[in-house]
Amino acid sequence: LPGGLSEKEREYIVLHEQTHIRRRDYIVKFAAYFIICLHWFNPLAWVAFILMGVDMEMSCDERVLREMSGDTKKDYSLSLLSLATERRFVSGSPLAFGEGGVKERIKRVLNFKKPSRVIIIAAIALAMVLIAGFAVNRISGDNPSYSEIAELINATQEEVYQKLGNPQETLNGTDIFIINGKTILMTYDENLRVNQINYNGESVVNTPGSDDYVVWSQLSVDDVRALAEKGEALQASDLPNLRPSLLSSTMGGYNPTLYGVEGGYRLLVNFNNTTNPESGIRSIQLESIWQNGGSGIDIRYNDVDEFIRMNPSHPADTVPSTTFQPRKWIDRENNEFSLTTTYDLMLDEFPGVIFSYTPERLIATNDNGEKELFGGTDGFIFGGYIDSVFLADLNGDGKPEFCSYTNWGSGFGDLRVIVYDYQNDNRFVLSDRGTYDYFLQMELGRLEIVQTSPMQMNDTLGIGRLAIIDGELVVFGIDRTQPITDPQPEIPPTYVSSWRPLDVLPTDFSMEQALEMGNIVVIGYDGTYNQHLIDGFYRYVASGAAAFMRVVQQTIEGDVIITDFQYDGDVFIVTHDSTRDRFSAIEDRRITTLTFKYLVPFNRPQSDSTPSTASDAPAVFYLSNEENIYTTNPDGRMMLIEDLWWIPPPSDSYVTE
Repeated sequence: LPGGLSEKEREYIVLHEQTHIRRRDYIVKFAAYFIICLHWFNPLAWVAFILMGVDMEMSCDERVLREMSGDTKKDYSLSLLSLATERRFVSGSPLAFGEGGVKERIKRVLNFKKPSRVIIIAAIALAMVLIAGFAVNRISGDNPSYSEIAELINATQEEVYQKLGNPQETLNGTDIFIINGKTILMTYDENLRVNQINYNGESVVNTPGSDDYVVWSQLSVDDVRALAEKGEALQASDLPNLRPSLLSSTMGGYNPTLYGVEGGYRLLVNFNNTTNPESGIRSIQLESIWQNGGSGIDIRYNDVDEFIRMNPSHPADTVPSTTFQPRKWIDRENNEFSLTTTYDLMLDEFPGVIFSYTPERLIATNDNGEKELFGGTDGFIFGGYIDSVFLADLNGDGKPEFCSYTNWGSGFGDLRVIVYDYQNDNRFVLSDRGTYDYFLQMELGRLEIVQTSPMQMNDTLGIGRLAIIDGELVVFGIDRTQPITDPQPEIPPTYVSSWRPLDVLPTDFSMEQALEMGNIVVIGYDGTYNQHLIDGFYRYVASGAAAFMRVVQQTIEGDVIITDFQYDGDVFIVTHDSTRDRFSAIEDRRITTLTFKYLVPFNRPQSDSTPSTASDAPAVFYLSNEENIYTTNPDGRMMLIEDLWWIPPPSDSYVTE
């Protein structure tokens, strides 16, 4: 120490230097000096070295001030000033009390305040939170392993987000994560804890009663074929790597065994006794992971290859890749949807363009004027509304196409998909009139096309993807082969004439008599009988063959009303007998014959005046002499035209006897 120091100054200096010694700063600085020799060319290394020295000195200053009385700040600052070495260069020499940065150190000393107990506690708590956060290992972004993913079983949704980050999409309570091309699906229970995981097409579960996590046993398609060949003789002992219970909860009262199957499928096995697989197999379902549970087949009784053909694996490598996330723009099933509202949309991909939707048409407006993408004025849509509208990039150019579907009514309507590529001004139509119907849906963050039987939206035949390749609309995953069927026989003229004419039926003809005859459609208060006759009528009409059915109904008072529906291959002939309606006007009790040209499905609108959704309401069909059965009233509201005749609708799926 230099001479001439006061007792207080000696105390300050010694305490300051003792702090350096206790913290081993002389070793740290020597190591830093060695590093700077190796990285002499790196300016960031020099900056770090200088700032480290400044922080080191200021930290020791604060230690002295905390241990001395509160009135030492002035004396300590004067000591720093008097002993300042005023160095302006980096040195590896031993520490000196007045070494460099004196001005900043004096300011810091004069502004120093001992931290309060509250601040100290808060700082410690914050540090503990940060330590806990950094201690949580995030899933490897490059290649998350099965074990890393499996550890998330029973984790909270918040814990999943900490591990995986935010999901790319959330659909029906399932979070969808895409990490380096791998798709991870997380499903939660009512407490928002993970109860199901799908890792890139394979399912991951934990084994009850064990600390280990396992992937569902994996099977090849050939394995499934081999099991299917056993038919009803299939036993639990035939199942490879059998685990009687791989789920922590039961499904429908049964504890299932699950297998992953290559190509994006799963095999779900239920036993007659949940605790004893040897009790026999109750069901063994092959399902696609891209469809809802219960949508598969029991391999003991159905063709595995046919199911795979109709439900191909995810064609991600075939459909053009894109960064545009598909989404639904117009949702006709939304309770807030209104038929009288015009919905506008602007997209960043098409600056300066306003897209406008009404149930009748979709148009685009820019500085050059208005352009109709699809609608009724060009004869593109007859007898129906434009349904929900989806935005999806089908050709991989990063710009969305407008995709929808509509009932096209002309005699016998069909449900068809319409696509408009605004960027390239191309319109596409997907229709297999009279053979298949098509509609669109969003599932797992992607746009899917659904193939059904004609006019039977619940009778799903296949689910696939759409793409535009080389200027053509292409469908993946759906078999559009026209089925080979026996020609529908023409109804001989004697068939209709063999029915007793309405004017010779007994006046006391009753609903009970109609039921006993078995060949008449009876619609009573408690439902419809002989629905298969209605389905047969529609099938004949769809094929262009002649058809006939007799329908018996009753009024509120219980009086019988009889209607004959006949199709001759060209027009519909309706003969209506209301002579037994005792409560109608005398002049209305008569037999009436009318002729109609078109059979048109009614797209039940959803608006303020019709709050029920189309999906909740039964199908409705009308006979009409106009292709378009809709008009507007003076207030601009949509309504049906006059002179329509209601005809019983087909069932959810055709029944053949």
